[in-house]
Amino acid sequence: MYTPECQEQTVGFKGPVFKKFETEEMAWDFVNNITSGSKDQEKDKLKRSKSDETPTGSGEPPLKKSKSAGSTAETDGAFTGTPFLDKEGTPVYTDGASFRNGQAGAVAGIGVFWGEDNPNNVSKPLEGRQTNNRAEIHAAVVAVEQAKKIGIKNLILHTDSNFLINGITSWIKGWKKRGWKLSSGGPVVNREDFEELDKSLEGMNVKWKSEYWDCVVDADGDDDVDGDCAADDKGTVSHDHKMAQQQTAVFLIVALYCIVTASQTVPVVLWHGMGDSCCNPLSMGSIKDLIEKQIPGVYVHSLEIGSSIVEDMENGFLMNVNDQVDVVCKQLNNDTKLASGYNSVGFSQGGQFLRAVAQRCPSPPMFNLISVGGQHQGVYGFPRCPGDNITLCNFVREMLNYGAYTSVYVFVSLVQAEYWHDPLNEEEYVQKSIFLADINQEKVVNPSYRENLLKLKNLALVMFLQDTMVDPKESEWFGFYVPGQAKEIMPLTQTKLWLEDRLGLQKLNDTGRLHFLSSDSDHLRFTDTWFIDNVINKFLK
Repeated sequence: MYTPECQEQTVGFKGPVFKKFETEEMAWDFVNNITSGSKDQEKDKLKRSKSDETPTGSGEPPLKKSKSAGSTAETDGAFTGTPFLDKEGTPVYTDGASFRNGQAGAVAGIGVFWGEDNPNNVSKPLEGRQTNNRAEIHAAVVAVEQAKKIGIKNLILHTDSNFLINGITSWIKGWKKRGWKLSSGGPVVNREDFEELDKSLEGMNVKWKSEYWDCVVDADGDDDVDGDCAADDKGTVSHDHKMAQQQTAVFLIVALYCIVTASQTVPVVLWHGMGDSCCNPLSMGSIKDLIEKQIPGVYVHSLEIGSSIVEDMENGFLMNVNDQVDVVCKQLNNDTKLASGYNSVGFSQGGQFLRAVAQRCPSPPMFNLISVGGQHQGVYGFPRCPGDNITLCNFVREMLNYGAYTSVYVFVSLVQAEYWHDPLNEEEYVQKSIFLADINQEKVVNPSYRENLLKLKNLALVMFLQDTMVDPKESEWFGFYVPGQAKEIMPLTQTKLWLEDRLGLQKLNDTGRLHFLSSDSDHLRFTDTWFIDNVINKFLK
């Protein structure tokens, strides 16, 4: 695989690196060493990753395979849709793998193989939760969707995942009857993935065939050691089928090799809070230095909104938030160092602003979002001013006290008015809020907001337990005042946002990707040690 081709296959993946060879022969020698059962370190890691996540986690019994010595490719396999003969179908090979499966920093990829030099061949990183089973399922989704676009009605899908085959051809029937519960009563972890696959199969006939890329046949060709190699009517593995397996193995292993050998250093994007700027050496400059010290070689992009530090600070008070988000989306898209994805940390109002970026601008992909004191349900108080520009801050406070919703200038031009949330007048808040009510799905539910936020690997929310600046501080965990008063707090789990899962927060929580962190201090008054332990080590490395 030449470097440009490898680059195409790894678009959207973090910091890929490529292996260069002087001749094509040397390249194929390298590939053959990987696929021939050698002790190559990368293959060993990949195989261990694939075996770490076993089908037993499904909570369902495996299907028994009845395959006699005289069985043929015509009778082997399970169907979804209407059965058909192999000669009436089109074969495709899929695979998925997760490097460091089940561990922090796991990286998963998928592959689809239609044939040598076929333009529909795919290898790419997996979006969302990085596990082997999800990779196997979504590789099948891609293959089925491709088949529909090409006009293929009968598809023969070869996969080495019995979990995938059992799930889509057998277990799913029981899951649906039980309201997506396992026979043991627990939830189906991969429900959303199987629902997507099930929907993609509408109008398609698919024969699911279990394949093991390393299948072994003995010398006389009639003993199928793994029980999964296709045989012809004489009991021997067909040459074309075996060649297809070998080609598929080469394609997928090389493609996944490009993916899993990617650099582990992920760029970091920072968005400062109110009254601060991108490069203040006492605040964001110090944070940038700390991250670079803890993660050698990492690229840190501290967002500057404007042409100078002063303008950046002023825009934190006076520039329409939606315009700021648009500017940032363009900055990120134009930064080639972020093309493969990035982690992000937002401080105070920068937390909810970066969430807007995640929901509105999915490219380049955001992996982890850490909101440090962000006011995700807004504020109903402005107790004190942060930063150096006290005069400007006091002006904003006076305008908010005058009326965040009564003056068009105030609620369109002042940043803090755009996430001002009056619990005594919820209807007016929803009607006039031009930013917060939109990203919280309170005006119109935008399906893409939920879809894009669910692409995050992790969303971490930090609340400062002694916060004297954010009112109420529970907004930092998506909590807020009960409508109609300003004393009792309604936690996230009692809000419509959660109960109707308008943003996917409940789904993120169920899949272990929503994290509630705290610091027993005032607003943004954390120590370097706390930041290293809770942010850098957990989400940026």
